[in-house]
Amino acid sequence: MTFSTTDDTAYIGTLQPGESGLAKFKISVDADAVPKPYILEVEVQYWDSLGNSYTSDTMRATVTVQQPSGLSTTAIILISLAGVVVVVVLLNVMRRKRKRA
Repeated sequence: MTFSTTDDTAYIGTLQPGESGLAKFKISVDADAVPKPYILEVEVQYWDSLGNSYTSDTMRATVTVQQPSGLSTTAIILISLAGVVVVVVLLNVMRRKRKRA
């Protein structure tokens, strides 16, 4: 199972001592992922007031994989195709009735 992200950087901005910030990322998960909590390892890069760069110790973050809700893309396509077929059949039936009348 694979986790992937198109953006591994979130900008929180300047924080004063004691303040906190929230970083959000979009994460993609393989379709065969088992729904359950997973632990990801995260590091934070930050700069001090003198411009020196630091990297935090590795921290753990929990990501919970859930069953997808709503219709899948395949289901939406199949329903749309069925709708088109129904419309085409109805139009053909109506056209034949007009020709007979």
